[in-house]
Amino acid sequence: MGSLTVREYDYLSTIVEGEVNNPEPKLHPEKMKFRSNFTKVLIQLKRVLLWFSKLTAEVYHFIPQSTIRNWCYQISTSRQLRIMMALLTLTDTALTMAQVIIYYTTSFATEAEPGWGYSETNWTFGSTVQKLHIFFYTLSLLEFLILMLGLGLDQYFSRNVNKIEASTGIILGTLEIVIYMENCLRAGRSMHPYEIPIIMLIKSTTPLRLAKIYILIIAAVPKIIASIDATLGDEMMRNYELGKAYLVALNRTSALLNRIVYSEAVYTELMKEIDSDRMLVTKEMGLIQKDDPSIATTVKTRHAIRYVINGMEDCIKDMKEEGVIDMIEAEAVQDSLGRNKNILRELLMISATPPEEILKNIPWLRDDQENLTYLLQNAELTSYDYGDVLIHAGDDPVGIHLLVSGLLRSHYIPSTTTLQLNSKFGVLPNYDFFNNVKFDQPQESYVVSGSIIGEIGAVSGRRYDMTINCDTAVQV
Repeated sequence: MGSLTVREYDYLSTIVEGEVNNPEPKLHPEKMKFRSNFTKVLIQLKRVLLWFSKLTAEVYHFIPQSTIRNWCYQISTSRQLRIMMALLTLTDTALTMAQVIIYYTTSFATEAEPGWGYSETNWTFGSTVQKLHIFFYTLSLLEFLILMLGLGLDQYFSRNVNKIEASTGIILGTLEIVIYMENCLRAGRSMHPYEIPIIMLIKSTTPLRLAKIYILIIAAVPKIIASIDATLGDEMMRNYELGKAYLVALNRTSALLNRIVYSEAVYTELMKEIDSDRMLVTKEMGLIQKDDPSIATTVKTRHAIRYVINGMEDCIKDMKEEGVIDMIEAEAVQDSLGRNKNILRELLMISATPPEEILKNIPWLRDDQENLTYLLQNAELTSYDYGDVLIHAGDDPVGIHLLVSGLLRSHYIPSTTTLQLNSKFGVLPNYDFFNNVKFDQPQESYVVSGSIIGEIGAVSGRRYDMTINCDTAVQV
């Protein structure tokens, strides 16, 4: 049939085999783990990252108009530049801290070359780091000047990380360079930083500059979110396909029950269990579709293509057995179908159908361009919160509702008038989501995105025999 992939078939088979060995075997939807703890953790992590991304988003209200300042503004808001400067700051900080650690952990016993108790390697390392530090300071000063010209004083100091960078990287950095140059001029030679204790004390504040590397974290957030989305997409796709296959199994089971169960009481009890499982699985599938509407469209498309390919494979086998094609031709066609199956596994997500296209697919509107145009021109998007009631039983029909996003729960409430009209004239109750034809009994169903609500009421003009509640925030 094409409803399941090999992986999903193996997963369901494992669950069924595990239940067969139990003393009281019963396959319950909860054992399929539609939303595992790992999935819940990923969803929460994604929400935290989205909150962090929104929190750290930079919005500048002033954009300079002069050519030079506008050029500086474009450079200042470039993420590539900020990432590069953050990496340079990280490198400078690491080298400087290594220099500070060597300075404070070395004995000062005697004054001798190349330094007081320093090995030649450490002495050379300290001198090299000082030269690199001056180079990094020059780049930081240039960046500071560009940011000041591009963003302006107020916008630059509106962010705490810029205040830290200006204090440690620019003010203390300038002070350090001035003291170093003064000592070199006074001594008449190029002094080693280890010979100037105040320089090493100032260098000890360098770790404060690590606040600047937050840009590296911000740059990684979109990639982490994309990775989480990919993992969640695969998980939700698998769960949706399992749920769809489970519903197919429930429908087939319910169709066979009246042939193998002769007790009315047993049949009624089993149907209650099936309806309960169907409600639970439909709800989970509706929640998945709410989180990502494209999943349902992609799964249905995969099923349709897989069904066609499987049908073609069966046809090829029959043609080979009947001698219509030979073995070589059959193998060539089978290889081609196999390649199409492999392509199907990599099928990209298909966007959900827009509301306008859903309206065009309603049978009684398909060829009625005048009414379709009227509906599209007069339709409006309305939002409802969790717990709101979309339709009350007994109300007059107020048009057609198209569920754009969210999950609804429908309750069929039979009335005396409705049952009389049904028994005498065969009039259908004004309810759009029947699970069975027992019109004298209340029924309940979940309504998922893309569903049309109120078709019968719009056509017949009769009052609603249903109450529709919002199980999530919805848009119709």
